[in-house]
Amino acid sequence: MAICSGDKTVRDALREAALEMGFGVRLADGCGDLPDLLAATGDGLPYAAALIDIDEGSFDMDFFARLGRTAPKTRLIALSRTRHHPELRQALETHIFASLSLPVAKDELAICLKDLTTPGAQAVGHGPYKRQAEVLE
Repeated sequence: MAICSGDKTVRDALREAALEMGFGVRLADGCGDLPDLLAATGDGLPYAAALIDIDEGSFDMDFFARLGRTAPKTRLIALSRTRHHPELRQALETHIFASLSLPVAKDELAICLKDLTTPGAQAVGHGPYKRQAEVLE
């Protein structure tokens, strides 16, 4: 799993949670380096997911489309303290598997990551993935 956040607290919390769930973790030096990191999988296997703190940079549809072309089997998970990102509407619908609020609750992240490894699992909520809490209510 690749993690991209300029916030050390967020990055460390995500890294710890992912490791606890049994995922290997690579930290991107910056979100601009993420396409290169995803393309350079040493063993040839794709990353299961890329956790991207979208509050930490300027992101647009082209960035997410490029990630999709670079690593088509890697699920892109957007993280933000802000619920509304109209500039990313199309990316949320076409490229982003999940959108989670920061700070990320470990149980919510666990549900999202479990969906990555469940054959035939349907993503629900923002973009293709709707927040699990909305489904359970």
